[in-house]
Amino acid sequence: MGKTAFIIGLKLKNQARQPLVFLMMLFLPLLTTFFVGLMAFEGPSAVPVLFVDEDQSLHSRGVIQSFADDPDYRVLYGNREEAVEKVRGFEVQAAFVLPEHFGRRIEQGLAPQVDVYQVHESGELIATRQVFRAAVAKVAANSGIAELALTEISRDKAVAGREDALRERAYQNALESWFPAAPVSLKLEQRDGKGTPVFDQTAHTSIGFALFFCMFTVVFAMGTILDEKREGTWQRLRAMPVSRGQILAGNLGGTFLIGMTQMLLLVLAGAYLFGVNWGNNLPGALLVLAAFMFCAAGLGLALSGLVKTTAQLAALAPILLVSTSMLGGCFWPLEVVTSEALLALARFVPQSWAVTALHDLVVREPP
Repeated sequence: MGKTAFIIGLKLKNQARQPLVFLMMLFLPLLTTFFVGLMAFEGPSAVPVLFVDEDQSLHSRGVIQSFADDPDYRVLYGNREEAVEKVRGFEVQAAFVLPEHFGRRIEQGLAPQVDVYQVHESGELIATRQVFRAAVAKVAANSGIAELALTEISRDKAVAGREDALRERAYQNALESWFPAAPVSLKLEQRDGKGTPVFDQTAHTSIGFALFFCMFTVVFAMGTILDEKREGTWQRLRAMPVSRGQILAGNLGGTFLIGMTQMLLLVLAGAYLFGVNWGNNLPGALLVLAAFMFCAAGLGLALSGLVKTTAQLAALAPILLVSTSMLGGCFWPLEVVTSEALLALARFVPQSWAVTALHDLVVREPP
């Protein structure tokens, strides 16, 4: 045990001689978490959409108002020439031209003709067209309600000369009934007493990038064995009354302590700088982190046995660590992956198990 502890101490002293690498691997995940969290906090900006209202009817204004009430869109107005110019200049995502008789066709139960100006197809534009169709459908429904209301009123009262006013009033009443709540609503309640967690981008980023960069630290810390072999230190150790198991245990133990030190500092930084609640189940989280660090140290030992020089390790390790971290969910949550093949492959990399376990303990576990 004393010899193993001595080798662990040598490993830590050797790492202390290279503080820049350790500090860089400590700074990079914090910087990445900060910028990713900043983007998540800012959220997407409103999509600019231009409307050309040539009909100037109650129905055309209702469609445009639906977009104006949606915080995801920014409504602009203009004529056809301005629409073409702004679409070509990428100032707006698309331009919708509501021609004359747009409202009349809706009243007649016909599909309205609309001109759409766009430069290229995109997922965002497809979603915008779906919103437009929904707005037209809502206006058509309100128009039908207004006509039905006018018919019912005319049975009991004389409405001659007041049809347009009554129709518009019924239309506005139908439109207002959609807000603040839809005519049909669904309320879900959780009966087991546990809250439903909301995905926390900052927490996931803090966990994922901490694991990713700590793997680099651990693998390259274990890779110093290659330098020891090149400089003859490894051979001198083998000549001493120290077993191979003690040498390997000392290297594994020292590398594990280096990785856990970095990980604990990142945990503290995540808690105090980014508000990640690691205290939901701290003992469980530390146990998972310790197991992952041993796994990473074992991977570093295996890679050091496969390659001959540190240059070869520097070429192989990034390819392996980046690809497996992407596959394991360090960069993005596995919930967004739809490929069954990729999800099956993710089960063979340790990052996926660590990310899933830590996300369950840090995010989902109730405090």
